[in-house]
Amino acid sequence: MIKMRMIELDAQSPGSDPEFAVWAREMYYLLGDNMTSILGHDGPDWRTEDELRKWRDRVLLTGLVKDAFHLLLVDGQGLRGFLSFSAPSGSAEIYLKEIQIRPSARKDGVTLRRLMERFVTRLANLPHETIRTYVNRRNDESQQLILKAGFRIESQAERGTRFTASKATVLARLRTS
Repeated sequence: MIKMRMIELDAQSPGSDPEFAVWAREMYYLLGDNMTSILGHDGPDWRTEDELRKWRDRVLLTGLVKDAFHLLLVDGQGLRGFLSFSAPSGSAEIYLKEIQIRPSARKDGVTLRRLMERFVTRLANLPHETIRTYVNRRNDESQQLILKAGFRIESQAERGTRFTASKATVLARLRTS
C-alpha cells in the first residue's frame, strides 16, 4: 500500500511550512511538464531557475495572498497531484484554477478522487455559490472531467472554454461519484 498524505498550502504556508520551497518547485515542474505536453514548447524555457522564480513570485505567492488554496497529494516519490482554487472573501464565486496530476498517477483511481474529496470538504465550508474554471481547448480530458463534475459551458475564448457551475451541483455530483 502506498502511503500518501494531503498538504494544504495557503497564505500562511510560505512562512510556516518548512517544505514550502520543495512543494512550490514540485508544483511548478508538474504544471510545466503537463502544460508542455498539451501546448507544446512555445515561449521561454520554463525549466530555468529564473522562470521558476518568476512563477513562484508572480503567480504562486501573489495568488496565496488573494485567498488561493492549493491541495497537494504526495507520496514517497513526491507530488502525485494538486488542485488549486481561489475563494475571494466578498465574492460569490470560487475559481478552480488548476488540477494537475503526475502522469503515472492519472488513471490510478486514487489521486484525482482524493484531491476532489478534499476539495468537496473545503467547498462545503465556504459561503460562495458559484464555481468558475477555464480549460484549454487542446485539453479534451480535462474538459470531459469538468463536464462530468456538473459544469456547463459558459463561453468560448480564443484558446479554450470557460465553464461555470453552482456549488450545489458540483457538491452533489462529486459526493456521489
